Amino acid sequence: AESCILTIGADKITAKAGALGSESAIEGFSVSLAGTIASIVSAVNAVEGFEAKKMNGSDTASATGACWPISAQAAGAAVPVPLKGATSKAYCTVFTPNYGEGENSTVSLLTEGVGDNVLAVGCAANTMSLSAELKGKATLSYSMVGLKKQIGQGASGLAYSESDLNPMKFNDGLTYIDGVAFSYVKSQSLEVNNNIADDEGWEQGTLYKSEHAQGKFQVSGSITLDKADGGLNVAGVQKALMYDGFCKEVFLPCQDSALQQALFGDDTKGIYVSDLKGTLVPEMVKILDMIAEYNDNSKGDTIALATCHVFNEEKYDISKYVHDRGMKVPIVHDHITQEMTQLTTEEALQLIDLGTYVEICANSTVPWTSMMNWIVAWDYNINMTKELLKARGPEHICLITDSGLSGYTETEGMRMLIRGLLKNGVAVEDIKYMAGAAPASALGL
Repeated sequence: AESCILTIGADKITAKAGALGSESAIEGFSVSLAGTIASIVSAVNAVEGFEAKKMNGSDTASATGACWPISAQAAGAAVPVPLKGATSKAYCTVFTPNYGEGENSTVSLLTEGVGDNVLAVGCAANTMSLSAELKGKATLSYSMVGLKKQIGQGASGLAYSESDLNPMKFNDGLTYIDGVAFSYVKSQSLEVNNNIADDEGWEQGTLYKSEHAQGKFQVSGSITLDKADGGLNVAGVQKALMYDGFCKEVFLPCQDSALQQALFGDDTKGIYVSDLKGTLVPEMVKILDMIAEYNDNSKGDTIALATCHVFNEEKYDISKYVHDRGMKVPIVHDHITQEMTQLTTEEALQLIDLGTYVEICANSTVPWTSMMNWIVAWDYNINMTKELLKARGPEHICLITDSGLSGYTETEGMRMLIRGLLKNGVAVEDIKYMAGAAPASALGL
């Protein structure tokens, strides 16, 4: 037959066959699932066109029915039939969640009737995969990570109902996206990875984990030395450095830099970090010393210094000061092709040779909404990037978006910048390095 639908009920097997979608019941085919495994196998094999084989268990083991109902296509395919007995079942039972301080809930799982009875405690789902297709079943696969297990546990006091074990079929489900129901869904999939099956949580003196790394991730920030934060605020930087790993970058003045205030008409209102002739102001020296001392640690934590909106002469003064003293202070020069902080190719190469990093910025390269009087210099950006790559390679060039502005998004900005570089012949390997490895190196990641 073109199609054969095998139906495993609570206590019997039936089937129907025929053209796909027009199957009819096979007369006389009704095999009881009460009896020994050997007798059930023999009863199925007695029906013409069907073959049954024992997968595991003893021939003389007595079954009382199926563990859960099944309806599956059996034409040219095998259909596994899980059987249960009077005193044993194959299932997992969820016990009361075990809440630990600062942790997500964990569960205890019991399996019995298949090999050894096992009770696992402190379990959490590590990975999960859900898939479904039209006219098919929804299949859920998952892996669990537990803290401890015991073998030989009984099922005293446990209860479950057959309805709890009914599989969800695709046509029984509904798909909602952001609260809106979608009717014409033919397939779907979902994958979840909580990243808890890693090395975190293992301790000496025990074979078991003391905790799960349940979806942990690190959030870091920065400090900008504008007047709102006290300007070149030594105490403010010291406070930021107290929180190990949370501050990743110290930005020199932005809105309150002497350069930006000069463009507004009065540089005396701005903050200088050097005299523009090679001598740093005392606060700048103290801040550099603090960053260098912090970066000299055994954990590998690194804080970078971003020159932000200072004069080009100030960028050079700071870079040379750090370079000449061999200080461990990664320096990043922000958006070097932006009209206010623009460098020539020769100036950028000079700073790279001092061991610092330069940024090529998306919002100085490609047009974007809400840009007002922003200047976009496509050729200048692309050509400078290619010239710097040819002269020094990608190691000290960082691709960024600088897109914390209204009407501009990080993803689209980076996509447009990368697309432009690719179109103009920049190698994929160089783009990957500039967008990933170079900024990661600057931040010690």
